[in-house]
Amino acid sequence: MKKLLTLALCALSVSAFATTPSIEDQMSYPPQPPLLDFPNWWSVIAYNPQNGAFGYGEGDMIKPAQNKALKDCELASNDANKQHCQIFTEANHACVALATGDSPEKYAAVRKFRMKLEEVEQEALAACKMNSANCSITFSACGK
Repeated sequence: MKKLLTLALCALSVSAFATTPSIEDQMSYPPQPPLLDFPNWWSVIAYNPQNGAFGYGEGDMIKPAQNKALKDCELASNDANKQHCQIFTEANHACVALATGDSPEKYAAVRKFRMKLEEVEQEALAACKMNSANCSITFSACGK
C-alpha cells in the first residue's frame, strides 16, 4: 500500500510540474512574405563650382555612376579647373536636381525621395535663391 501511495504521489508531482503550452506556442502565424529585392538605381550629379561644368551618371551600381558623372564633368570642364569636379548629390531611386545662379559658385544640388521631378526642381531653385538672385535648373533627373 505504501508503494502504491508513493507511486500515486510521484505521478501527481510529475503532472504538477508538467507545463502546458503557452498561448504563443498555440498560435499559428502566417508565413512571412518573401522580401522584395529591388535593384538599385543610382542617380549622381558631379559639379565644378569653378566653371559651372557638370556631369551625370546613373546605373545599378554606385561606383560606375559616380565615375561617369565625374568623367562627364571633367570633359565638360575643358580647362585646367577640371580637378575641381566633385560629386555634389547622389541618390538611389530618387530625384536629383542642380540649380545654378549668377556665377558658378552659386548653386544648389538636392535629392529627394518620393517626390516628383517638378518638386525637386522647385526645392533646388529655392535653395539656390538663398545665395543668388537669378537661378535656373541646370540639370534634373529621377531614378527608375
